[in-house]
Formats: sequence, structure tokens, C-alpha cells
Amino acid sequence: MTLETAVVGGGVVSDYHLSGLTQCPDTELVAICDLDESRAREKATEYDINAYADFEGMLARESLDWIHLCTPVGTHLELARMAMEDGIPVLIEKPVTETVAEAEELERLVEEHDATVSVVHNHNFSPAMRKARGLIEDGTIGRLRSVDLLYAGETFPDDVRRGRGRSNSPAASSRRGYPTRYTWS
Repeated sequence: MTLETAVVGGGVVSDYHLSGLTQCPDTELVAICDLDESRAREKATEYDINAYADFEGMLARESLDWIHLCTPVGTHLELARMAMEDGIPVLIEKPVTETVAEAEELERLVEEHDATVSVVHNHNFSPAMRKARGLIEDGTIGRLRSVDLLYAGETFPDDVRRGRGRSNSPAASSRRGYPTRYTWS
């Protein structure tokens, strides 16, 4: 069985989803949706898929088995709601919602629609997070009370280079001036 999927949102993170989905043998990437119609068309041409600037229109025209929400966090709850109402499972980029109340509303909707919703937590597997988990588990850093984390993205949200699929390698990060080492005390 092949699952038909679409990516919603055409910014920086969408390239990781689009390229990853093309490598999944049991998934057929069929569409991209972005409010910026020219961006949607550009990515659709690159991946040989359908382009949409209207989410509801895409839901009406495509027979989707799941979607990837790669849109700004303020849109996650409403777009996920519409997908769940159509019986479509949703993978949501982090952060899942803007508030705890919205997360609780999403949880309520999941129960109401008996839906499948998952949140991307790819940083759980980064070297820094694995190291932090190890330090917590072996008691090295003691009782955890809070965590402050600064994660620098590759571009500013309004940067014209967004969505170009630039590398996240340490060497590339170093060239852009982002930290490539993590220290723990």
C-alpha cells in the first residue's frame, strides 16, 4: 500500500520533508500547499507534484492519506482541525501550538475525531540532546528544574533564501557563524 501525502508550507523546513518523503518507498508525495502561490509552483515543479495556494481546495481535490504541516505555529491548530475533520492524519512541525490551551484543544480534537496526530521531535536525536539525556539519566547534573535552549535556524523568517534546502552540517553551520559545539557543566 502506498500512502499519498502532501506538505503544507513551503518555507525552509519544507525542503527536509519534501526530500525525505521522496525517499520513502511506501509514500507518494502528491502535493505542496503554500499561501505564496509562486513558491508552491516552484516546489511543485521541483518535485513533480501538484501545487496549491488554498488548503481547503487541496483537501477537496487530493485523496490524501496524511499531511505534513510545515506552516507557522499560529496556523497549526486550525489546519490540523480541518485535516482531522476530513479524516486525514497529520504530522505537525514543532512547536505544535502556541499555547497549552491550544495543545489541549488539539488533544480534544484528536479524541473527538479518533484522529492520528504526531509532532516532529527530530532534535531528540541530536548529539547535544543525547548528551543531555545521558547526564540527566546518570545523575551527573542533578535534579532538572528548567531548561533554556537557543536553537538558531538557518535564515530569518523573511530571508529570501528560505526554503532553498541549505545544509545543516557542522561545517556549514560554522561557516554561517552558528555554534557547532555544545558544552555541559
